[in-house]
Amino acid sequence: MTLGSSSSSASSISASSSAFYPLGPNVLCWFLPRDFLECKDAIDHRDNATANIEKGYGCLRFGGSTYEDVEHTKVQCTVYSDIDCYGNRIFLREGVPCVRYTDHYFVAPLICSMMLRFLGIDRFCLGQTGTAMGELLTMGGVGVC
Repeated sequence: MTLGSSSSSASSISASSSAFYPLGPNVLCWFLPRDFLECKDAIDHRDNATANIEKGYGCLRFGGSTYEDVEHTKVQCTVYSDIDCYGNRIFLREGVPCVRYTDHYFVAPLICSMMLRFLGIDRFCLGQTGTAMGELLTMGGVGVC
């Protein structure tokens, strides 16, 4: 009889080990910070509300001048293979802002603007070639730009 009870307790231990234990070493996968995830870019529906409704997530427009103007959506994230976590390794992360980031930095154009404004170097750094050429040809727009 003790043999049967020990096997039943062993099966209950294995069953309970498959459930999430909040004080254990594993964290829920959806709770991981973005550093441990590879997330896809937000889907751009380009003002197509029907596609947004059908898909259930995505951005109708990007950007905004205040926090309230910026739309938020869900994106599909995958946990890196060498990270150990509990739950689905592919999931939708909510609350991602619909903002496009560029590779342009603020400090380099600022320094160029202070030092070489009359040559339009700051505009070249920001990728505004037309404005940069205008500043270059007019010696910085003679202080107008």
